[in-house]
Amino acid sequence: MGCRMCVFDVGGVGTASQVANSVADGWAQDFMPLATSDYTLGTTDVIKLDGTSSTQTITTTSATTPGSYGFGNALPNVTSMVIAWQTGVRGRSHRGRSYLFSPTTNQVTQPQTSDLTGAAITALTTAGNNFLVRIASNHPIALNLAVLSRTLGVATAVTNARGDPIAHVQRRRYEPVARH
Repeated sequence: MGCRMCVFDVGGVGTASQVANSVADGWAQDFMPLATSDYTLGTTDVIKLDGTSSTQTITTTSATTPGSYGFGNALPNVTSMVIAWQTGVRGRSHRGRSYLFSPTTNQVTQPQTSDLTGAAITALTTAGNNFLVRIASNHPIALNLAVLSRTLGVATAVTNARGDPIAHVQRRRYEPVARH
């Protein structure tokens, strides 16, 4: 699985490696404690949105960081905890969300439902807001997360994170099923 994010280098002087390490470090410290050890942080791809740069795949210092949440049994990988990135601007093009990893039975109210527990929602919201602060204050570069709208051609700065109370399935993202 992968998460695609748009970040701005506030000073405009960071290298691709510094951007990758800042985001991966924040992810490892803030989100990986909510994931089971079935998940590990992989490589980080960085692409400048200048229309000509190619993707750089970087193995960060946080790569291979395992999840450390050790309670409950893993739910199917098709379900995901979701974090909403709020911008303070109304409209579909200014709302962002990231599908993270599958919750465990301990993070939902019942294994048959997709409702997250209050503690899981709080932990997810806290992790998201801590991630925003961490990447904005990382040194040697500071990053701001944004919601990118290709339709409008704008990026809107994220001001807040909110854990979604329901585990979701990211439709149309499954691997295609072989047809005979």
